[in-house]
Amino acid sequence: MAEIPFDKLDLHVAQKRGLAPVYLLYGEEFFRRKAFDRIVSAIVTDDQREFALEEIEGLDGNIHEVIERVNTYSLDGSPRVVGFMDTKIFYSKDNRDDLIKEIRNAVDAGNPQKGVSSFFKLLAMLDIPFEEVEARGPEAVRPALAPGQTDLDDWIEAVIPFCSGRVKNGQTRQGGADALANAIENGFAPGCYMIITTEIIDKRRKLYKVIKAHGVVVDCSVATGSSKAAKKAQSDALSGLMRGFLEKSGKTIDSRTFNLICEMTGFDLRTFQNSLEKLAAYTGERKRITTDDVRQVLRRTKTDPIYELTGAIGNRNTVKALFFLSSLLSAHDDIHPSAILSAILNMIRRLAVIRDFMESDNSATWRPGISYQEFSAKVAKKLEEYDSKTARLVEELDREVFSPPGKGKISKKKHDTDLFIAPDKRKLYPVYKNFEKAARFSVDELSAAFSHLQAADRRIKSGSDPRLALEHLIISLCKTDDSQKNRAAR
Repeated sequence: MAEIPFDKLDLHVAQKRGLAPVYLLYGEEFFRRKAFDRIVSAIVTDDQREFALEEIEGLDGNIHEVIERVNTYSLDGSPRVVGFMDTKIFYSKDNRDDLIKEIRNAVDAGNPQKGVSSFFKLLAMLDIPFEEVEARGPEAVRPALAPGQTDLDDWIEAVIPFCSGRVKNGQTRQGGADALANAIENGFAPGCYMIITTEIIDKRRKLYKVIKAHGVVVDCSVATGSSKAAKKAQSDALSGLMRGFLEKSGKTIDSRTFNLICEMTGFDLRTFQNSLEKLAAYTGERKRITTDDVRQVLRRTKTDPIYELTGAIGNRNTVKALFFLSSLLSAHDDIHPSAILSAILNMIRRLAVIRDFMESDNSATWRPGISYQEFSAKVAKKLEEYDSKTARLVEELDREVFSPPGKGKISKKKHDTDLFIAPDKRKLYPVYKNFEKAARFSVDELSAAFSHLQAADRRIKSGSDPRLALEHLIISLCKTDDSQKNRAAR
């Protein structure tokens, strides 16, 4: 039939030609739930809902149960709705980069618990039991991922502690998808409807094409990331949510107040909606919601990304670094200082490797103030040589450690190490920015930084106040005298 965006769903439901027998809702969970409820309300009345609606968890073992339910006649002839909720049936290996990005974003934001669901989806996609990850750590996952995942250990180790006790069954066999596609093509019992919800789809799959041909696909997605286009899409989504709230509540909010709410909640649609409802209750009969109301009712829930913190440390900006640290630790009760410490360690390690490059025979290709264009033209080639040399050294070390005399040769493989400066030659700009940061530190300072990190780790693990330990670490790393301040300029 068709694929429509979420904001066109009301128009579709209002049309007189009838509803489709099957709907596929994909994208943002908040919009998926709203779309699900809107479709259900168009099929059954509130009085019928308790008996006419059945929501079934979207696991592999439930597919045949779903098919059976939509082919069961209602005793009184009333409509029935079967929801196949949050299924992983569309997940494929091509989606793994999206999942890895979701996990990394959660870890970088200091909230690894938010990445647990995506981590289990990734394991299911790769056919790796969680028990193997518990036993072997990152080594259980590394062979299945593409070369160049240099921060693999960090984001896996950050997520693992939050996985215990969580549902680990996320796999869906292709046979189940075929059975579901065949059931849709054959049609359901009269008066029966199916609504499938999922986060990710693969438009190349037969199941997607069958649903689109016989039903309606509703795109509930919102662009993610920090690009201009993504931020506009996020702002538009929040604006649309706010307009709907204002229409129902009779409240008014000016642009300044709206921007403050967005700043305090971040792009979290459910938190944004809950915040609007809190503000409505707080203001009572008063129509206008002001910035003072927002400051009184809401606390900052937006998590400043950890890369803002590490960026400030790399720039040796103590004030900004302490601000972002405070913002991270205050944003969520479950923020983990170990994740912040790990991110700072990764950044220092990268800068130390770059500083080694600067001190080597390659130093003539780099100078403070070099443009990105010149960096790409002159330094990139030397980086490739430097990384190749590093790969040979790692291989020699592996041979000495893992292939003792008389034990034969070790197999050649791609080495996963964070000692490479530019593992992806297509992404040189972040490397260029890291060179600017590394130029602000001497070799001795970076060497001392590891001692500061070790001391902070000991303080945190011994039960000291983690905030004080991290603040002391940041001040130690950012501390500089006048000669050091001018190092990058020379």
